[in-house]
Amino acid sequence: CSEDLDEVGIEDAQERQPSMDGAPSLELAGSGNSALGFHAVCGLRAAPTRIRPVVLCRLLRGQRGGLRDIEAPIEEVARLPLKPRAALIVENLETAHSLEDFEGGVAISRLGNAVGLLKDLPWLHGLPVLYWGDLDTYGFSILALARTVLARVGCHVDAVMMDLATIERHMQLAVVEPTQAVGVARQRLNEAEWAAYESLLAQRWGVNVRIEQERIPWTFAAQVLQHWCSQVSARGELIPRPGPDL
Repeated sequence: CSEDLDEVGIEDAQERQPSMDGAPSLELAGSGNSALGFHAVCGLRAAPTRIRPVVLCRLLRGQRGGLRDIEAPIEEVARLPLKPRAALIVENLETAHSLEDFEGGVAISRLGNAVGLLKDLPWLHGLPVLYWGDLDTYGFSILALARTVLARVGCHVDAVMMDLATIERHMQLAVVEPTQAVGVARQRLNEAEWAAYESLLAQRWGVNVRIEQERIPWTFAAQVLQHWCSQVSARGELIPRPGPDL
């Protein structure tokens, strides 16, 4: 359990001891763990972890009351009787909303380092998964994490627009990444992805360069995404191609 928490970037909350008379200590409310302290002092439940899938398939939406955009606690989303054929992971909510419909598709956005939570969705198990993140070192770190965790539930994670060519094509859109993610496992990235990640660390294009996903022109991104979706729709699975050794 602790290993999974580390993988999704969730810090294990440190329990605070009650005061000597058995009542919760009011010091909690002003501590570094203020959210935990507030709920303990007031006797309230902390809000559950929520995720936000976007159902890209008309048939699947029809089975769920026509809802395309859903946000709910992950335990409730896990119980949805969905049967998608593929899943897309994108970092930006506006990007997820801009995705075109495709048969059997579901997209999930804004997970960041919590991408490992997707293993708790039974309807995702065994599916082809596409990851498209920010072109920065943390984007590659999250991609590696997604592959590590989702491989355990039978998911093959592919990636698009995470390579040198995409960086160089859109370099005029670059901004600064405040800090960089180091130590990404080499075996979790394919050759093209690793070359891009190493080049970012080496400051090849300047100090801490990043290209945020939503800055890439949608006309370009939509064509790349549509190509992947058409592969899944036509074949029901990804076309095999070289990938990282998991």
